[in-house]
Amino acid sequence: MALTVDHPVAQTAAAYTGVLLGFSVVPAALTLLSLPALRAYGRHRATSPGTVPAPAALPDPDLEAESPR
Repeated sequence: MALTVDHPVAQTAAAYTGVLLGFSVVPAALTLLSLPALRAYGRHRATSPGTVPAPAALPDPDLEAESPR
């Protein structure tokens, strides 16, 4: 049984290009294609009834306790 280190196999330029595209351009394209769906999901969550408001929108109990009535 021969090891591949003893007999390296030459790779074509198309193989190198395929690896390059598969690990750079294709993931970037898929990420860009998913952005509109992620944006729509965020807008839907912000406007749908029954959602919990963001923590910044909740009143601060310490500020309410100090305010005169």
